Amino acid sequence: MEVKRERINVYVSPEVKAKVVQKADEMGISLSAFGAVAINEYLKQDSVIDLADMFRMFQKKELEKNEEA
Repeated sequence: MEVKRERINVYVSPEVKAKVVQKADEMGISLSAFGAVAINEYLKQDSVIDLADMFRMFQKKELEKNEEA
């Protein structure tokens, strides 16, 4: 089964490109694969932060409810 993919382009500084090339080489993957991994990891991290924010809001509402009682 083939996974549908979309192409995106990004512009980075020469310094960032050099670091990305070095990391991709260390991992033995292409620049495209490295970009996909980096984006997926960022999005996973972002969803964890969203969950933490939701938990804090829940805690705040629970404290407010307890203070009212």
